[in-house]
Amino acid sequence: RLREIRQDSEIRYIKHVLNRCDNNISEAARVLDISRRQLYNKLYEYNISL
Repeated sequence: RLREIRQDSEIRYIKHVLNRCDNNISEAARVLDISRRQLYNKLYEYNISL
């Protein structure tokens, strides 16, 4: 249950940041303080499309 809540929160935050950054992966990764590769991995893991 806690894992689902954390994942849901992470998905919503990633989508929010991508929206604020006009889907610019490099900018969103900087805001999220993760690498572009890590962000692409999260997009794949959570099935988030741009």
